[in-house]
Amino acid sequence: MDLQQKIDKLVAQHQWWEPGENVVVAVSGGIDSMVLLDLLQRLGTDRPALIIAHVNHRLRANSTHEAAALQRYCEVRKLPFFMTNWKHGELDHGIEEQARQFRYRFFAEIMRTTGAHWLLTAHQQNDQAETVLMKLIRTGNLAAVSGMRQVRFFPPGRLLRPLLTVSRTEIETYAERRALTWSKDESNATNAFLRNRIRHQVLPALVKENQQAVAHLAAFATNLQQQNDREVVSLDQTLSPLKITKGSQAIGLPLPLVTTNVAGAVRWLLGQLTSKVQISDRQCQEIAKLLANQAKPQGQLDLGSGYVLQKTYQQLTISWQGNNYGECPQKVPTFVVRLNHWYPLAAGRWFKVSKEPGSNPPHGGTRFALRADQLPLRVRRSRPTDQLRLANGGHKKLRRVFIDHKLATENRQLSQTLVTSDGVVLAVLGVQSSVLIPQTMADHYLLRLK
Repeated sequence: MDLQQKIDKLVAQHQWWEPGENVVVAVSGGIDSMVLLDLLQRLGTDRPALIIAHVNHRLRANSTHEAAALQRYCEVRKLPFFMTNWKHGELDHGIEEQARQFRYRFFAEIMRTTGAHWLLTAHQQNDQAETVLMKLIRTGNLAAVSGMRQVRFFPPGRLLRPLLTVSRTEIETYAERRALTWSKDESNATNAFLRNRIRHQVLPALVKENQQAVAHLAAFATNLQQQNDREVVSLDQTLSPLKITKGSQAIGLPLPLVTTNVAGAVRWLLGQLTSKVQISDRQCQEIAKLLANQAKPQGQLDLGSGYVLQKTYQQLTISWQGNNYGECPQKVPTFVVRLNHWYPLAAGRWFKVSKEPGSNPPHGGTRFALRADQLPLRVRRSRPTDQLRLANGGHKKLRRVFIDHKLATENRQLSQTLVTSDGVVLAVLGVQSSVLIPQTMADHYLLRLK
């Protein structure tokens, strides 16, 4: 079976798109992407409407000439062609990753513009083998080592790699037989990047030991993906029926339900929120240590890309805090309280102070006897020196109040204190109020929360 027959069969089997449906094809102009483009044009009745997307990274002297050649190729064949130039300054590190991010942002933009649900790339079997080896060198994480998937979620649609099971030899043979022309990226010949060193030094040594080394590495990736998928299904069946608290940007689980398989449970929880973040084995060890530390009822760990894991007493939560997480605390306002007016609290509730003639407060209210010179009342950020007066005449420090009420760290940072004009602490709002000494010549005021 030649390569065209193999791709025809693959497309017919999976029916990824309807005939004539828009699909975006990422074409660099290299041999792999030009072979993919030629194969797609010869699909016959299953052929989609091909939209070509190209990025000129402007990292090589010939890149502009190559982009123009690809544009002419598309014009001759009446293929819609979208191109962008990567405008960048001096690049001294992370070039590959920065280029990749720019590239895929552009591809997603073209998908949205054209209404396409599929992005096709020309990654092939040797790329898969290189990826597996790169991940093995950099991490022992099974999810990462499993390499690239043939189909994966890629907003606003999906990303498909039709050539992922095709060897470089098959691609070269097809290109020669079809007399295709392609551009050669001279940067691929250097050993400046890890992938190139694996391609030029490591893989040839492995192939010398076994001619099937590339195919075996690709098969290993597929088998590991299937094993990982089975674990996800198992965790899904185990954890889904449990007491999960989930929002659009956070998910949580009671801590006792996590301890038997910390790594699996945490990866499963994170996977419910995002597919972009992979937790390393080192991070899993840190998480397990945090969860097992009974002397530390609260704690948090940065998972990367704005995601944070938090342990709050008997609850584990993973949430997205934004890319600037940890840079600065949320601003807590200071203001003078106007009577009979509802105010929002930074931690999420509302409060109101009103003058009340009665001595018995309604349910949910706290009564204070205050002199006229103690007004107006103010709200400010809670301070470590704040103390609440107790019914027995003693005082409780703010830290002890937080511990007794098992207040989560983020809520502690947002806590607000209601004080009189002479500095008497009336309440840590939404947490606990002071019990004041009865005063003569005083009016009654009621604090209510909702």
